[in-house]
Amino acid sequence: MQSIAHEIASAAERLDLDPAAVVRLPAEDSERVYRAALKRFVGSDDRRWWWEAFKEPGVSLPFVAGDGWRKLPRIVPRPSEPVWFIAEDDQLPQYPVFEMSAEVASKIIGECYGFEYYLIAKDLSWLVCETHHNVICAVGAAVEYRLLEHAVQPVAPADGSAAR
Repeated sequence: MQSIAHEIASAAERLDLDPAAVVRLPAEDSERVYRAALKRFVGSDDRRWWWEAFKEPGVSLPFVAGDGWRKLPRIVPRPSEPVWFIAEDDQLPQYPVFEMSAEVASKIIGECYGFEYYLIAKDLSWLVCETHHNVICAVGAAVEYRLLEHAVQPVAPADGSAAR
């Protein structure tokens, strides 16, 4: 099985993205960002699924269709601004860290097999992730409210009559 870092690089090639749009951090920088994010958002140092132990409650929303990743550009405050993208990969000693925008991350995720990921503001003020249960989690006021906006969806009545 290929690493998720290889899968992300292949997706960027298939999408014909500018190499500057998807930058994998060198090992030392990657570890620094990874550790800082872990310390800021997670209550324990060695956890595979960060969302099981967030320090703050945040907001979680299931996306039954499994398309929550498509909403990322509308959940983050500035979709074209570079953020940290951390991809879960239990085959590597630590999760790889990339720099890319939420717009690019959404495209990349759509080209890859399913994996958990974390989008994190560079100032560590917020985090958005997707679990293997198709649940998007948001931690930090800047993203919590924006995620909740997706919870209010008009639902057509089961009998086909017009909603009142």
